[in-house]
Amino acid sequence: MVYNLIKGENMKKIILLILSLLLVLPVCSCERDLINNADTGEIILTEKKYSYTDGTYYAGYGYFRPDGTSPAAMVIISDGLIKSIRFDYFNSSADSVLENKDAENPEKINELKSARKALYNQTLSMQSVTGINYTRDDVFTEDYLTLISAILRSASSGGQTTMILPLSGVYEARENITDELTAVMKVSFLSDNISDISFDIISPDGNSIAEDEALCTELFGITPEDFREVRNVLEKLPVDNSLSKTDGDESLEKIFAIYNDLSAQIEKLRIKTDFNFKKLF
Repeated sequence: MVYNLIKGENMKKIILLILSLLLVLPVCSCERDLINNADTGEIILTEKKYSYTDGTYYAGYGYFRPDGTSPAAMVIISDGLIKSIRFDYFNSSADSVLENKDAENPEKINELKSARKALYNQTLSMQSVTGINYTRDDVFTEDYLTLISAILRSASSGGQTTMILPLSGVYEARENITDELTAVMKVSFLSDNISDISFDIISPDGNSIAEDEALCTELFGITPEDFREVRNVLEKLPVDNSLSKTDGDESLEKIFAIYNDLSAQIEKLRIKTDFNFKKLF
C-alpha cells in the first residue's frame, strides 16, 4: 500500500515535469527562431537580446553623392525581430545600382553583393549591427552600418519609420579655360549647409595663376594680387547657401562667369533624393 502510494506520487512528479518541459520548449524555440530571407536563406538567431517595434522601416540620405548615387535601406520587423533587410544604391531614376545587369564593372558589383550578404547574415543572426566582425574599410560598409543603425535605434524606441539622414561631402567641378589652364571649384557641405568653397585656375603642374603675373594679365587684365582678392570674394561663404555670385566691375565679368559655370555644375550634382522608398524595394 505504502509502496503503491509512493509509486503514485513519483508518477505525478514525472508527469508534472514533462508538462513543465512542454511549456518551456515553445519559449525556447522563440528565442532561437529561424528567419527566411530571400537573399540569405534561413538564418539561425543567437539568443534574443533585442526587442523592436513591428513595422517596415526605411532610411536614406537627403542628397545624392557626386557620383549620382545614394544608398537606401529597408528593414521589416515582425514579432519584435528583424525578419528582412534590404540595402542598395540607387541613381536619380531610382534604379538599383547593385542589380544593374549592364554595370561597367560586374566584378566590383559581385564583390559588393557578397559583402552585403555577409552583413545581412550577421545582422539577422545577432538582431543588431553592434559587434559585427565582417567589415570593409570603405564607404559601402559605412553606409550600411549607418542606415541600419538609424533604423534599429528608431525601432527600439518605437520612433518614426522613415529616416532621412543628413549628407556631408565635397563636390568638385572643372572647366578647361585654355589648352593649358583649368578652373577648379570644390564645395564642402556640412549637412545642408555650405561649409567651404575653394576656387582657382591652375596650370597642368597644379600651380595657381595667382603665381604667374603674365597669365593674370593675359587672361583677365589684372595683377596676381587682384586675382587673389577676387578669389577671396568668390570663396566667401554665402548666407543663403546660394553658390552663384555677381559683381558690378566689368573687368571681373569673365572670372565671375567661370565661377558661376562651375557653381551650376555643382548644383546639378548636389540634388535631393526625394525617394519613394516603397517603390525602391
